[in-house]
Amino acid sequence: MEQIVAKGSSSALIVASAHSKKEPSGGSRDDILKAALRCFSLQGFDGTSIADIARAAKAGHPLVHYHFKSKDDLWRSAVDFAFKDLVIAYRAVSAATTSLDPIQALKIMVRSFVQFCGQCPQHVGLMMMESTAQSDRFDWLVENYLAPLHKDVDALLERAKADGLIRDIPLVNLSSMFVGSAVHFVHSSALIKKLYGVDTRQSQEIDVHADWLIDVLFQGILKPT
Repeated sequence: MEQIVAKGSSSALIVASAHSKKEPSGGSRDDILKAALRCFSLQGFDGTSIADIARAAKAGHPLVHYHFKSKDDLWRSAVDFAFKDLVIAYRAVSAATTSLDPIQALKIMVRSFVQFCGQCPQHVGLMMMESTAQSDRFDWLVENYLAPLHKDVDALLERAKADGLIRDIPLVNLSSMFVGSAVHFVHSSALIKKLYGVDTRQSQEIDVHADWLIDVLFQGILKPT
């Protein structure tokens, strides 16, 4: 098997091969990453092989090994590929909401997360797959992506509590309400379609869910008296 060493950026890869340093023909690196994300989100890490990913990407097995030195390396690269835009978007939202009161900022955060889940169901699937297994991969995912995002939301919740704007509910429960509702709506799309006839993959349904989630979280479920 060819060994791969990253030098500088991911676009500068050196393949130490006794045969050739020319890139094999086939799909692109991004094609492989997209295919890997689909496979890992549906089948999990252990249930996915390099051969599965190569077939999904319509790429030859050697091309996968040209770009990625192992399945673990490919998994981490797929996560980087998938979540980098979310991190950038959340940093932009955080920067744009620093001057807002915590409630308005939280509403924007909630809507952004619901929309992210709706637009990127494979990302949600990958998170759910990894959350069921205690592994080095899961620890890495939490440390590099999930914990920083939760930290921003938790900080807003603490501000809102300190200002007396919301009840003093433990962060673990509040955060689970925020995240769980968005994730369930997307990850359980087949169940929701079967029970309610609603296709949660449609953007308008995502927007409706975001509206109701924000309304119920901040206004409650009881009718005004």
